[in-house]
Amino acid sequence: TAQFFFAQFVINPVIYAKDISSIIEKLISYNYLCDERFAGAFYRSRETRYGVERIAQELRQKGIASHLIEEIVESAPSEIDENSSIYLIWQKKYGQLPDDYKEKSKQIRFLKYRGFSFDQIEKLYSFLSVSQLADKFDWL
Repeated sequence: TAQFFFAQFVINPVIYAKDISSIIEKLISYNYLCDERFAGAFYRSRETRYGVERIAQELRQKGIASHLIEEIVESAPSEIDENSSIYLIWQKKYGQLPDDYKEKSKQIRFLKYRGFSFDQIEKLYSFLSVSQLADKFDWL
């Protein structure tokens, strides 16, 4: 039965290594296992929480080919989506501009860890500075 086979596989996976490779080959031939689909789904599942750099690094760690990663990054959302993503992540974590350089460094490290480039982080702080100034003088 299936339960017996599974129990034997869990107990001694070395015996079934040949079977596993043939099963994986069949799944690939039926297009059930596909790196392109996996990379796309992985990207979409992470894009609201992380930047492109972080997602690309995670895909490299998972063994996805570099040309597939490049395709995913090129088909990444537009810069507008990326800018709104970094803003929403910053807003959720901090919500206010830093008071001193130490706090700003902490925020930058956090955003960099999340996979955003320094250019995107600088654009965010420029936007925040302008919007804070506008709020101060009630321009908007």
